[in-house]
Amino acid sequence: NFSLLSESAIPEFGKSYLELLFKNFVHYIGDDFTILPPSICDEFATEHCVSQSINGDYIVNTYISMSKDTSIKFAERYSGESFTEYNEYVSASLEDFINLHNGLFIVNASNENSNELTLGILEPHDNEIVNFKHASFLFPVYYPFGLIYFIMEIVTLSQADKYVLD
Repeated sequence: NFSLLSESAIPEFGKSYLELLFKNFVHYIGDDFTILPPSICDEFATEHCVSQSINGDYIVNTYISMSKDTSIKFAERYSGESFTEYNEYVSASLEDFINLHNGLFIVNASNENSNELTLGILEPHDNEIVNFKHASFLFPVYYPFGLIYFIMEIVTLSQADKYVLD
């Protein structure tokens, strides 16, 4: 399913982004996950969610969302610490993971393709419905401790938009 979705809709930089994302899941969280069928997404009801934009030669808005219990287990694996409740450290672990991943991606994009990209601020989206205005793809990732939802919104820039951004 991912292959069909990626061949028809996801640009090359998006494929590179996802490849790195799954490598980072393996490296920082563990390799005991299953990628469930991806889908196109117009809106999403978040639980504990953080987003960050990648801006420059192209724009990608990224979101990671999961339940409270899944967030706690995710943070435990990511940080190597133990948590008994959802708190600021658990929230910071989600923020740190997406910021680290996006930072690695923009360094790779610069080194490999000379893309000039910057990171936007981290934004919480807890318990809200996020509506997407551009092509958005939902990637559910199942770990034994819970389901992680990763969303990538690709903003298509026209030549006029690129000119204004420069």
